[in-house]
Amino acid sequence: MPDASSTPNRFLRVLDWWRPRRDLSRLQLFQLRCVVAYSLFGFVVAIYSLIQSAGASATGKAMLASYASLTLAFLVAARIGVPASRLAWAGILLLGVFLSLFGLVTTTVRIDQLFWLVLLPVSARAVFPSVDPDRDAPSSSGGRATLYGAIGAVVLGFVVVVAQANGINFGQVPSEASPVVKASEHLLFVATVVGLLWVHELTVRASLEELRMLQRLITYCAWCHDVCDDDGTWVRPDQYLVRHQRAPVTHGMCPDCFEKQTATK
Repeated sequence: MPDASSTPNRFLRVLDWWRPRRDLSRLQLFQLRCVVAYSLFGFVVAIYSLIQSAGASATGKAMLASYASLTLAFLVAARIGVPASRLAWAGILLLGVFLSLFGLVTTTVRIDQLFWLVLLPVSARAVFPSVDPDRDAPSSSGGRATLYGAIGAVVLGFVVVVAQANGINFGQVPSEASPVVKASEHLLFVATVVGLLWVHELTVRASLEELRMLQRLITYCAWCHDVCDDDGTWVRPDQYLVRHQRAPVTHGMCPDCFEKQTATK
């Protein structure tokens, strides 16, 4: 049977395929993986919604097709080297605009559609975590980006409600979604949120594992054998071990040195 741990590894390889051919910091790689994963999720959700909305209006179908095309454009932009932070902000803005416009393709406010706006703070929290500036490593807590995403979700929700109250709905005729459509939308919403959280956890674990691997590497001089410390200074190996408390240090004499010392006496 295939190892269960191989699934995340395969998914990471899919995400890293879109990595540009240049060096990236740990934070940039983390953000790139999130942007690529979110774009792939957005594309799949848009295509699924386009397929299951056979009776939807032409305007709604055009919005879904446009969003699917733009998510592919984001993937291409990531591949050619556009900074992931810019793509992330542009993607969150695009998602907010799309969800707001799509919420207007009806004559009545559907609260279940407004629930999708929660993806704005969730996405912002995942892509823009708090960062340790000394280690350039993502942590698990959000910051201002999460607050901005939450404010944007609330504001856009009110805009949709006010627009609906004033008859701004792209001239759509009254319609009520069937129970099957509502159930599928609910399932899709839950699966999307859980999937995005899983992607975030996966990218965090991968980044921390890469960081731990780099921390295990010790740079030492091939001539004098001094070790480069974290602050860039070169110290003796015993000083390095004492500083980092890797092990208690004591002195001794190897057999070769013992022979050399006794031979000179």
